[in-house]
Amino acid sequence: MRYGCILEPVPKIVDRESARREIAGALLTVLAERGIDAVSVRTVATAAGRSPGAVQKYFATKDEMLAAALDLYAERSAARIAAVPRGEDLAATVTALISATLPLDEQRRLETLVLHEFALRAAHDDHLAERLRELDRQVLTELTEGLELGAANASALLALADGLAMRLLYRSHTPAEATAALRAGVTALLGT
Repeated sequence: MRYGCILEPVPKIVDRESARREIAGALLTVLAERGIDAVSVRTVATAAGRSPGAVQKYFATKDEMLAAALDLYAERSAARIAAVPRGEDLAATVTALISATLPLDEQRRLETLVLHEFALRAAHDDHLAERLRELDRQVLTELTEGLELGAANASALLALADGLAMRLLYRSHTPAEATAALRAGVTALLGT
């Protein structure tokens, strides 16, 4: 009689959070390249190199996918802002913080396109609008509490950043022109 071991199939171990992040990253790519109207399980699956069924294992609806993509965008943006050194020169620090949010390179350009896609959708989606307002509050808190700016100046800086970002997207300003405009705006607002 021959004895042997019976091998049972070993289940594939999947890091669910890693898979969700990968799919959310693919959705950000679809958003940046083709806009929010192009987002579907099929287009995101193709961008992620997965089957539509595999994507649906992680996200039951398009709204769930969009929420995860917005969270990933917010995480990347927060990390970029957190990496900015805070120095003695307030104007230089504020300029560096706002510059970190502007589409001055291709990666940030794609992320800004994504943010604008979300902003357009938020005009008709109260839940998404609240999520974007929360992101605004986080930036304003950093400016008012972290850098001790007044609320009105912090709001004005956020508006300046939004306007410059928009103009950079449709290339009305070059990165150098936007940076110069930002410096002038920060100087005017801070009175330095």
